[in-house]
Amino acid sequence: MDGLSATASVIAVAQLAQAVGGALMEYYEGVKSARGEIQRLYHSIRNLESLLKSIDDLPHTLSINFQTHLENNTGTLSLCKAELDGIKKELDTFSKQHNRIGKLKSLIWPFKKKDVDKHIDFIDKHKHDLMLAFGVENLALMSSWWSAMAIYADPFRHYVPKFMINLSIVTKNSTTFYFEIEAIINASSEFERFRIIEYFQTESYVSVQFEEFATIKQSSVHVSLRDHVILEDIRSETSAAQRKGERIQIIQWLAKSLPNPSLQHNIAREEFEEGTGSWLINGDNLNIWLKTDNSSTVIEHIRQLCIQQTNVIVAYWYIKFDNSTTQNVSNIIRSWIGDICSNRRDTPRTLKDAYAYCNYGQQQPTIKNLLKILKSVIVGLQDVYLVVDALDEYPKRERNALMKIVKEIHQWNIDSIHIFVTSRAEDDIRVHLTNMNEQNVAGNCQSIRVQNPNITEDIKKFLNKNISSFPQKIWSSELKDEVVDSIARQADGMFRLAALQLDSSKLRRTVSAIRQGLSQLPSSLDIFYGRALEDIPVQDQYYVKIALQWIAYSVRPLKVLELSEAVVVQTESSPYLEEDKRLSCEGDTFTLLDMIPSTFVIIYVLNSEDITSTLKEKLYIQFAHYSVQEFLQSSRTSNGPVNEYHLQESNGLESIAARCIAYLLHAGSFFKHPYSGILDVYDRFPLIYHAALCWTYYIQRLETQSNDSFNLVGHLRSLVSLLISRNQATSNNHDAWRISQIICKDARKKIPYSARMLALAQDSLEIELDSSISVPCPLSWASHHGLISLVELLLSDTVCDISPSDEYRKFNLGTPLHAAATGWHFSERIVTLLLAAGMNPNTSCGELRYPLVAATHENRLEICRLLCKGGARLDPEWSVRGETALQVACRKGYVDICEYLLEQGADIENIGFADKNESRGNTHNILNRAFADSSMTPLLLASKHRKSAVMEILLASGADVEAVYYACTPLQWASGAHDVQACRLLLNSGSDVNHETKSILFQGWPFFGTISWTPLSRAFLPFKLGSQSIYFNTNWLVIIELLLKAGADVHAKGGPWWYDGPMTTTILLCLECTKALPKSMKWGE
Repeated sequence: MDGLSATASVIAVAQLAQAVGGALMEYYEGVKSARGEIQRLYHSIRNLESLLKSIDDLPHTLSINFQTHLENNTGTLSLCKAELDGIKKELDTFSKQHNRIGKLKSLIWPFKKKDVDKHIDFIDKHKHDLMLAFGVENLALMSSWWSAMAIYADPFRHYVPKFMINLSIVTKNSTTFYFEIEAIINASSEFERFRIIEYFQTESYVSVQFEEFATIKQSSVHVSLRDHVILEDIRSETSAAQRKGERIQIIQWLAKSLPNPSLQHNIAREEFEEGTGSWLINGDNLNIWLKTDNSSTVIEHIRQLCIQQTNVIVAYWYIKFDNSTTQNVSNIIRSWIGDICSNRRDTPRTLKDAYAYCNYGQQQPTIKNLLKILKSVIVGLQDVYLVVDALDEYPKRERNALMKIVKEIHQWNIDSIHIFVTSRAEDDIRVHLTNMNEQNVAGNCQSIRVQNPNITEDIKKFLNKNISSFPQKIWSSELKDEVVDSIARQADGMFRLAALQLDSSKLRRTVSAIRQGLSQLPSSLDIFYGRALEDIPVQDQYYVKIALQWIAYSVRPLKVLELSEAVVVQTESSPYLEEDKRLSCEGDTFTLLDMIPSTFVIIYVLNSEDITSTLKEKLYIQFAHYSVQEFLQSSRTSNGPVNEYHLQESNGLESIAARCIAYLLHAGSFFKHPYSGILDVYDRFPLIYHAALCWTYYIQRLETQSNDSFNLVGHLRSLVSLLISRNQATSNNHDAWRISQIICKDARKKIPYSARMLALAQDSLEIELDSSISVPCPLSWASHHGLISLVELLLSDTVCDISPSDEYRKFNLGTPLHAAATGWHFSERIVTLLLAAGMNPNTSCGELRYPLVAATHENRLEICRLLCKGGARLDPEWSVRGETALQVACRKGYVDICEYLLEQGADIENIGFADKNESRGNTHNILNRAFADSSMTPLLLASKHRKSAVMEILLASGADVEAVYYACTPLQWASGAHDVQACRLLLNSGSDVNHETKSILFQGWPFFGTISWTPLSRAFLPFKLGSQSIYFNTNWLVIIELLLKAGADVHAKGGPWWYDGPMTTTILLCLECTKALPKSMKWGE
């Protein structure tokens, strides 16, 4: 039996030991009660694996005795393999049972203590036999090496002491030999050392022997066994996984555009009063939940558990009423998945597949798919704690969707999932949680109410900390204790009410007044807020009402300077803003802030490090607490004595939109085309950025909230007509439209963008009004953003011209039809209106040139149907990328649209406007790559972009499997992309496995010539996976096997320029790549 066969056996058993070790890691993570036994068995098996890898590192010229010892059916290696097979079978059996259980219960450890002892004793015994055999083999190899080297010793013998090369020393004491040559070199002078090493390196035979000695010595070092601590290995694997490129890309994809919940958590911990919340951690309810206004306390407690234990993860989310990005179900689930995945030692296949399906991070998955991913990343973990703070701050009309998600996760009945939510007792939340509790069979749904004596003690701690800084002259220790006791008793468990009551007491000047105030403290937040509104002077009430609307419904953080400007805009008629009615804004003193009750708002500084802005330009305003906005929007206010301050979103949005447009019209009256020499735009009009960027969003919000029933009426209709309608065109409103669009173009460089994205764009204090900028026509703008009421208004305008114009062509929104096809809301209705008005669907302009191509690009099947019925051409002569709609559908993998276009008669071999003669040839100049995708048939495109589902449709429809572009057939593209499914599809459809193509090298290289390619040689090129270049993976080996079985010619010349240039044969590429395979692939990882 040869050495290679013995080595293969060693590798096979090492792979098996490694697989068992991985399974034991999973059991260690999932079975807490058996971790001691798992650790012992893991240590024994991992040491066996280390020993086997050391044996594999020996030269393949093994002695006959050692080969027999390894290969014999009754030998040590075979017995070890049988033992490991038995352990693996038991572990897999229980694991499969676990996976089949619908409730995904915890893993069950299949061995008793005596079974583990038996396995360990068996493995250790045979491990020691292998170690002994390994030592003897090492000794024989070293003696052989030394005998060979003795022949060549003369050239350097006079440099070293003679006793150092006495063979008797080696044969009697193998330990001495391990460091023999090192001793010789180290005992020599620098010159002697140089001569010895130079000799070893220059004499070929000696060099080979010297390298072999290094291998032997390396093996002897590696055989030393160590303690394998499974927990350390798990953490090491997790840490290594976190550094992997693909894992990093997936985590970044999940976190894209997400607010970081740890920032809010850190704020909560900074405000945390030491000692408060301990009742929650130590209480019976939470203890039950763990085996299952204090979320940060719970999170910190669980984080300590995570540090102490492996496989315990906490993922949390803070919902903020003033941050809409926290009020998004997709964001919450993505954040949870990212947190959990970051702490796993593996990346679940479900998550990898979702990443690939979403064009390697270019798109986001649906809620349904996110839940599948969440479930997959949780399975196998010991405990996962999902924490949501302030559920009540999620918008009420959208809260039902979030509650359904929480309910669905709870109904998975996965033992390792623990959900903790905090909320005020809102009716809809109470109903959902009560239903969950009633439907809960296991009794593991707990409700913890915070109105109990423990909360009163926490409030006292909070009050004591704040009152400690009050001046001692009036505030004696006795008075402080009296105030703290009184407020804590009346606060009814509400920290917010206690804080307001303490602030109210602080304003009183005498001890008598303070004590009198304690007896008059409001007993609820409603009473407190109501009194504050009743105290507003009559002359300030108008400004406060408008200010409260803006604070409540502004889409972007609101500056105090902007708000001071907004409250003085009038919408009834021009002039829309009178200079002498502006409120004073000097330094950090704002008249408006003296009008609004101080308990309602807080002022904060944003971008404090910005030295280019003055203080007043960095001051922002928001409600001090969610309870303020909730009170103003509630029926308690509308039916109470301060009902004039009641807030309704539709009224608020309409008022804000009207003021934004009126402000733009006001600014337009000051600016005259071509706007040269205007440098102080922001100083003169502080609200102009907000007005220009946000008016579209406010009207869009009104449209979407009304469920198609919104109608422009009153002042808003008049103002919108002035801004967009040519029927009422004047120099003022024309300039207002242009100025607003120039600001939008400056804020968002590339379309398409949503109205919300535009509204949240970062503003600049330096506005450059460039009159040369092309701006879209109002009809295209309204069509793109789904402002259906504006579209109807414009189409009813007798001056509105829907024929093709330069105005459409200059801006990348294109015609109204093109804009609607890429739009965000009511696109189908708007396209129907535009077609009914006579708009031509074949007018060429816009970023994607044709409406049908644009609709396909956005995966809008219904709009494609409407456009085709309206006369859109399937294969137009030219588009910006040169692509037809079918090519776009194939490139992006849109199966439904691809099927529909083929049904309508789209040319399955259409290659756009490219030079068809050159594109279809087998030889291709690599310089001719402009509009590359447009020069490819749909099947070539689908192959290149790994869209197997589309390829099935195209192949079933008779697509040419031998089409060529860029010296590539579809099979060559699939092979080069390491796409196994696509290769199988093409081979099954009759694709030529030996189709040879040639690339012409361009003359900028040192030489000029051609490179030949076949599907097999293409497999040896790296391919792009997201932003990574992938050279070797498991699919690569499968691809080569597929092609070889299909008859690929291994003697064909060509392929990548690695060693021998374009004349390398494929079989040589196979051998070279096998040498370069990562060790992990050799070991089957």
